[in-house]
Amino acid sequence: MRQWANIFIVAGVSSIVFGVIFGEFFELSFQSFVAIPPLIEIIHRAAGSPDIFNPSGVYLVMEVAILIGVAHLATALGLDVYEGLKEHDRAELWLEKVPVLTMYLSGVGFGLAFVGAGFSFNVLGSTGPAPLIGISNSALGAISIAILVPSMLVLLAGKAVAIGAGRLKEGSALGALSNGGLEVFERISQFMSNTISYVRLAVMLLVHAALLLITNLYFGPAGILAPWPELVPVWIILNLLILSFEAFIVYVQDLRLHLYEFFTKFYTGTGKPFRKILPDRQRIRINWL
Repeated sequence: MRQWANIFIVAGVSSIVFGVIFGEFFELSFQSFVAIPPLIEIIHRAAGSPDIFNPSGVYLVMEVAILIGVAHLATALGLDVYEGLKEHDRAELWLEKVPVLTMYLSGVGFGLAFVGAGFSFNVLGSTGPAPLIGISNSALGAISIAILVPSMLVLLAGKAVAIGAGRLKEGSALGALSNGGLEVFERISQFMSNTISYVRLAVMLLVHAALLLITNLYFGPAGILAPWPELVPVWIILNLLILSFEAFIVYVQDLRLHLYEFFTKFYTGTGKPFRKILPDRQRIRINWL
């Protein structure tokens, strides 16, 4: 029961915080209860607004979701480098783990310059400011390329060169070069898909808002099917159903982001086997005669 209570406390506090940030209380305007303007407005609450969702708020939520993904993936790759340092495997550390981390970080920098340049690959010729960072696209693009290209080259041919120089004795140089090319291609596609995958955080928020909008549109205090007092039980039941549904989808998506995007970057399944804090105890033993 204590574990369940801890989960409910964390979920409740998180809901309160984000409810204040987005200015909503079961999709009702938070300002109708407390005169605190929302920090991020994703729903047009003005009467007669032709659009339900506020585009600027939606874009901001999507950008924050991507930033969470970048921080999450960079942390995972950093933990992979830390594991390499602990294992004292210098070849694996400097020929794969470190280049993968620098490749991802520089790829993110190039992506920001790419967006700042109007989705143009000519980032070196763009003098405008890069989003989020503020420095010029040309400077950010030059720094990113200066780190990205060597990282890709090390990942591509590092092991092949080490085998040719006699530093590694595993396989052939040609096979290592072929595997390096596949590794570079796989990492590029993996990084792009994994980072974009975090947009699902923003999508879940929009689904949450849409479900509550529909509920309040018909059954809320000013709903189409008013009078309100007779529909209070229906409104409560629908909100409970939405809470249950969202708890399930949030659990599934959160589990996926951690197990697939996060843990696969550094977890190898080695080390000490799991043991319970308290060992199994026999309370009753029956001896059959």
